[in-house]
Amino acid sequence: TGGTVVGRVVDAETGEPVAGASAMSFGRSAGGGPYSAPRALADGDGNFRLEGLPDALLTVQVSAQGGYDLKLISGVHVGEEQVVDVGDVRLTRSPDGQRRMNYSGVGMSLRRNGDKLLVQGVFDGSPAAGLGLTAGTEIMAVNGTETVALDLREAVELIRGESGTAVQLTVLAPGADYPETVELERGDVSAPMDGRGRPSPH
Repeated sequence: TGGTVVGRVVDAETGEPVAGASAMSFGRSAGGGPYSAPRALADGDGNFRLEGLPDALLTVQVSAQGGYDLKLISGVHVGEEQVVDVGDVRLTRSPDGQRRMNYSGVGMSLRRNGDKLLVQGVFDGSPAAGLGLTAGTEIMAVNGTETVALDLREAVELIRGESGTAVQLTVLAPGADYPETVELERGDVSAPMDGRGRPSPH
């Protein structure tokens, strides 16, 4: 029972399969709660298969040994008994040797401060940076859904999505008296990762 996500992991430079790559999924279920699934390993041809997934809006995370960057594929919707093919997942290596997280979104890290969802940092060259969002900005709503009702993972899932699609944020900038609603076009983001394997905005 449940849905299935399949894909093939390849080296972005050579096109060769990356055997043994690890794939997992996590996100926001149709019932509104957070969800995560066990990992699956790619076979000798780079193929992976994640089964038994709930009706959910998911992010598929793919990683591999050998200095590869982490890859996230967001906005994957899997219905009951559906098979969704995410195609070739192309893993890259950073030229400077610092591992990075590659994904589609607006390019900012978030944190909770009580009931408030705040921008912790913005990645250089990202859509969020282009719009002028800064650390300390409060995200009050995502596509009309108030963030007070969302946990951190749920909010991230709503903000991320396929490159070229739009997301609407209601934000309150530091020192501002009134919130404003802005629309950002999601794009490809490459964020450096810290020593704990999390994206670092600095």
